[in-house]
Amino acid sequence: MLETLAHDLRFAIRMLRRSPVFTVVAIAIISLGCGAVTTIFSGINAIVLRPLPGTSDPDRLFLFERRSRDFSEGVSGSYRYYRHIVENAHSATGVAAWSKATLSIAVNGEGHAVYGNIVSGNFFSVLGERPALGRFFAPDEDRTPLANPVVVVSHDFWERQLGADTAAIGRSVTVNGHPYTIIGVTTSGFRGVFSPLKVDAWVPLMMQAQLRPNADLTDGTWLWMFGRLAPGVSRDVAQRELTGLTGQWVTETKEPPGYQRYASIRITDLTGLPDDARRAFLGFTTLLFG
Repeated sequence: MLETLAHDLRFAIRMLRRSPVFTVVAIAIISLGCGAVTTIFSGINAIVLRPLPGTSDPDRLFLFERRSRDFSEGVSGSYRYYRHIVENAHSATGVAAWSKATLSIAVNGEGHAVYGNIVSGNFFSVLGERPALGRFFAPDEDRTPLANPVVVVSHDFWERQLGADTAAIGRSVTVNGHPYTIIGVTTSGFRGVFSPLKVDAWVPLMMQAQLRPNADLTDGTWLWMFGRLAPGVSRDVAQRELTGLTGQWVTETKEPPGYQRYASIRITDLTGLPDDARRAFLGFTTLLFG
């Protein structure tokens, strides 16, 4: 077998030498094809297949959205709706809420524009993320509006803008013109819930009036939500319970016109992309694979 293989290889090399143009074109096409497939799979693996960096037991994490009855449309939730779910859901050990926030953090008088998140106090604990330095938000920092101006920064921001100084914990910085205290640093590689977006700072929802003054915390529908399944509970059970709680909310609560039709719940894996974006991404990359 080895003699036959060696003979075939010698024959192939002689044939390729006789057609140098064909050889160069073939090698170029194969190289481009291999490189493209590797790049595409790397993107799928990083964004969809691998668990979110920094999370623990990621199979129990789920993203949930309010959807129309045919699931064709969806809306974000309000803080009051979020509290209704937190106080009544038994299929999840924790439900957290978050939204994006454009922040400017000034260190030593020099401002740095960063992409940030405004989050519920249990944001990190539901994900299972643990601080690399300091601590995350305490329960009392998630109760009283404007009472606790604290911020958690990313490991990358801590290294770049704070010189990887362990004394940065407890340091005062200016966030959107207001004094805040740094209380914690996330682990290296942690990027938040949607991994393509690099998040550098997290602040409590109770500080919303300072950081998102044009948004209404109580009834404004601008919060994303995710949860962690209770032990032994399936996604189907959680979806039925959350749908029932949402139907109860729609029946008993006055919401903006048209919101009553968003009474269904869709639960999907927390993979680093919203479900609609994940489907579109997978469809596009499948086309590229083809």
